Amino acid sequence: MRLVIVQGLVGAMAVAGCAGPGRAPTSMTRDSAGVSIVESSAPADGTRPRYAVDSAPAVEIRSAGDLDRELGAEAIPTELSDGRIVIADPSVSEIHLFSPRGQELKSFGRKGQGPGEFESIASIARFAGDSLVLYDVLLRRYSVFDDTGGFVRSSSLAAGGGMPIPVGAFRDGALLIRDGFPLRPSGIAGPALFSGGQTGEQQASTPLFRAPLNGSPVDSIGAVSGSEVLVQARGQAMSIMPIHFGRMAVVSARDSVIVSGDGAGFDFAIRHQTGQVVGRFRRPATAPAVTSAELDALIATQLANLPLGSRGDVERRLRETPHRPTKPLYDRVVLGDAGEIWIRHFVTSTAGERLSTWSVFSARGEWLCDVSMPAAFLPYTITREHLLGTWTDESEEVFIQVRGLRTTH
Repeated sequence: MRLVIVQGLVGAMAVAGCAGPGRAPTSMTRDSAGVSIVESSAPADGTRPRYAVDSAPAVEIRSAGDLDRELGAEAIPTELSDGRIVIADPSVSEIHLFSPRGQELKSFGRKGQGPGEFESIASIARFAGDSLVLYDVLLRRYSVFDDTGGFVRSSSLAAGGGMPIPVGAFRDGALLIRDGFPLRPSGIAGPALFSGGQTGEQQASTPLFRAPLNGSPVDSIGAVSGSEVLVQARGQAMSIMPIHFGRMAVVSARDSVIVSGDGAGFDFAIRHQTGQVVGRFRRPATAPAVTSAELDALIATQLANLPLGSRGDVERRLRETPHRPTKPLYDRVVLGDAGEIWIRHFVTSTAGERLSTWSVFSARGEWLCDVSMPAAFLPYTITREHLLGTWTDESEEVFIQVRGLRTTH
């Protein structure tokens, strides 16, 4: 196993803001039918930065396993309560357990359909007591392990008859599930069939479910908007193409809270785990225009992994697919250990030295500050002291990194 430990964290990414002591409030809260609505005009921190993300990693994990394999591009990290790092690697159907300093302690899991085996790992979540729950999207099955990697049990997961994808975990041992099918009109269970030559641009509802892991029934708890797509149908044949730079919903859960945005504006809902909306929060934002170079780069990325002989027809279809004139405002939400809500502004590319901007909100929805960090770094866990996430270099290799998070006031 190759391991890099960087001693002495150096440098920090700057935090932007624009309000200071003695100035007018930057957010206004009102109540509408029992729902708290917070509207922020500017970040509360102003020019006094609240956080700084270290510019160099404290720990970097480049490979895992007995054969010193590089981590797959879809590696998913999480963290146990004592700081141990867990990495699910779908490329080899394995899970790796590391010490807080990055020394590999144990590997478990393998390819297959038996107990403790996986065909396609889609998510990993940590519950109270540091039990780990991994979901296999092909087997439609979740598997539970203890904090040392010992297999506990597995069971099938059915939610609405569609393609269930976990997107968060609740404190009481339930998963938040969204339907992964890209287009599903409201009220239809199972893949939708379109007939009569129906075509057009659509953004249908994506159902959400609360799935307890104790055998209790799966509960439907509402829906969020799905991704914008172009549907082309003739008879029973149907094709679905994502609209370039189309609006998308983001959703995440932690403890007993769900946060979701519908993609239309910088406007988010805060829900209880039952699905009830208890709050909303907003901030002003202007969507940047899409350039022809960015459109060309997006299409090139989609073609990159296709065989050369098949690219011509696919490229033609991609060129004919509509694109939005402006980019989405955001593309990811992470709920931190301190209850704060981190939302990443839409990123077109993670290559080179580009930075990404994250707007940080309080648990109630007040806009606190904007934080910059390298676009190549994608946090999965945000604690009071550090961020755990993936780093993707220019050759598309993926590393796991821990970066310090400093509180500056």
